[in-house]
Amino acid sequence: MWEVIEMSGRVVKRNADRLRKGEKFFDSWTPQSAWALGVVCERAAVDSSHGTVVEAADTPLLRAFCGLVKEARLCRDRRTVVIESLHVAERLLALGMEEGAFSVRRVPSVPEEYVPYVIRGILDTQGVIASFGPYLAELSLEFPTRQKACLRFMHRELKRRGYSVREMSKEIDFLGIAREEPASYKWTLTMSKPEDVIDCYKWLYRTPIAGLSFNRAQRWVWSQLHWLLRDLEACSRMLKDKKMLSELREVIREGKRAKLMGDWKEL
Repeated sequence: MWEVIEMSGRVVKRNADRLRKGEKFFDSWTPQSAWALGVVCERAAVDSSHGTVVEAADTPLLRAFCGLVKEARLCRDRRTVVIESLHVAERLLALGMEEGAFSVRRVPSVPEEYVPYVIRGILDTQGVIASFGPYLAELSLEFPTRQKACLRFMHRELKRRGYSVREMSKEIDFLGIAREEPASYKWTLTMSKPEDVIDCYKWLYRTPIAGLSFNRAQRWVWSQLHWLLRDLEACSRMLKDKKMLSELREVIREGKRAKLMGDWKEL
C-alpha cells in the first residue's frame, strides 16, 4: 500500500507496508510519542538524508528515550542516540524540527490532552528545574529550555491555563558546560504563585507515562512542594504561640519607629 505524505514542504510517496512498526512511533499522538517529541525538540538534530541524532550527557534520559522509541540506538559514547529511519526524520521535520541543526523552528499544534507530556519531555532534558526557594513559605520555580520555540510553546500553554508566568530570562547554561556540552543559552519561564505551581504539578503529572520510569523533573518539583509544606506547617505551629507573636510584633514596631529598616523595601 502506497501512502502520500507532505513532509517539510515536499510530497513524499512511499510504500507504507515496508515500514517497520517502530518507524511509525511519531506518526500518531500518544503520551509516549509526545514525551519523546519534547526530548527531540530540546536535544535532537534531524537530517532527512541520514536520520536523527539525540545528544545529552544524561545517560538515564537517553536510555529512557530508547525504551520508548524502539528505532533508537544508544551509541558507545553513552551520550548519543541515533535513529537511522528516514521516515522518522521526515516526520520530525514535518513536526517542526529544523533540517540539519540542533534546533526546532516551532513546536507543532499539539492536541490538548498531550500537551503535558510534551512539556514533561522538555523539562526532563534539563535534569533539574531551577528554583529560588522555598524560603519562609515562598516558592518560585523556573521552567528552563534551550530552544526559543519550546519557550514560546510552554509560555502559551501555561498562560492558557491561567497561570501567572513571568517572562523569559536568558543566561549561559553552566550546567551543560559542566557536563562537557557545548556552550549555549538557556531561557526560562518563572512561576511564583504556590497555587499555580501546585495545580501545574497535578496537571503535568496526574497520569504516569506507561513504559517510562524516568521522572527527574517531577521528583524535583515534588521536592520543592514538600519543602513548601514543611515551611507552612512550621509557620502554622509558630502562629499558635500568641505570646511569641505579640513580642515579635512589638520588636518590629520599635524597629520601625527607630527607622531600622533603612533602604529595605517591604513588598
